[in-house]
Amino acid sequence: MKQERVLIVEDDRAAELILRIPLEREGFVVDFVEEGYAAIEKLRAHRYEAVILDLIIHRGLNGFGVLNFIEMEQPELLDRVFLMTGMSEQTVMNTAPQLLSRLFRKPFSYRKLVAAVVAAVRPFTAQDEAAQKRLLVVDDDRMSAELVAVYGRRLGMEVELAENGREAIEKIATSRYDAIVLDLLMPGIDGFGVLEYLDRCQPELLSYTIISSGLPGKYQERVMEYGVRGILPKPLDQGKLLEMIEGCIQPHVADGDPKRANGS
Repeated sequence: MKQERVLIVEDDRAAELILRIPLEREGFVVDFVEEGYAAIEKLRAHRYEAVILDLIIHRGLNGFGVLNFIEMEQPELLDRVFLMTGMSEQTVMNTAPQLLSRLFRKPFSYRKLVAAVVAAVRPFTAQDEAAQKRLLVVDDDRMSAELVAVYGRRLGMEVELAENGREAIEKIATSRYDAIVLDLLMPGIDGFGVLEYLDRCQPELLSYTIISSGLPGKYQERVMEYGVRGILPKPLDQGKLLEMIEGCIQPHVADGDPKRANGS
């Protein structure tokens, strides 16, 4: 039976003590190093199913150096790199946006981190549910989000909600969506942050993204530069919303486009 290995790169020994036992219970072989050069040696010597990485290491090579090595030498591993760090979401967004969906800011739940590693390494491989189209609604106003969800369900779509940009990015990175309806003004990572993430990491989804926001005219041109499907001011025009969502989902049948994100 193939051994599944996980590498922890962290200069805090407490992290090893907390993570090793639950990871080993899941059947992983766990390696632990305290600085980046040792991590690169391990990565060259073994095949790892996942890497848990702190970007801030105070001696030797830091986590950014390890991340650069993985990007250059083992890019197939990037989808299974998990960050545990004290850095802010915005800093990670600016420096490593592809990892934002796998960011665990300290202090965090180690159980959730272990569960995320297990899910990434051993994904559920059921038959494709692609027959049903999927809509993601991103809005911190629950009533507005539920209203859009009603329109999506009228079209026979499965609908998911996200109430902020961080939650939206996590969903986009791990699921497949045929259309996204995105508000711009939200606390934390806002709609512009989501657009920036899509632009850097999944640009093919931008043309299936509908902006729902009462934007002043000077911002509309900036938003359209991302190549989104369109902008609808609030309160939303039901007919135009349905038309735009239909425009997102109909081409997929004809062109076989795989661009509905799965984060891989």
